[in-house]
Amino acid sequence: MRALLETHDGALIYVQYKGRTDATGRVGTTPAYVTPIFETGDERYLWLNAIQAVGKSGLSDLKLAHYDWYELR
Repeated sequence: MRALLETHDGALIYVQYKGRTDATGRVGTTPAYVTPIFETGDERYLWLNAIQAVGKSGLSDLKLAHYDWYELR
């Protein structure tokens, strides 16, 4: 998956990730586990270029995807 994110303060961050999920049940009923990598040229977020993160996705009540991402240390 690849996406271009815009932060609340206007920075653009490119993210790409791969992951795993259990697709044997209904779509959206099991979380996906992902490993995002970030790229940005915005000085405020350059620290993202140097981290590895892991994450978990799910669907909200409105059927919108949401992610919880964490930096590995």
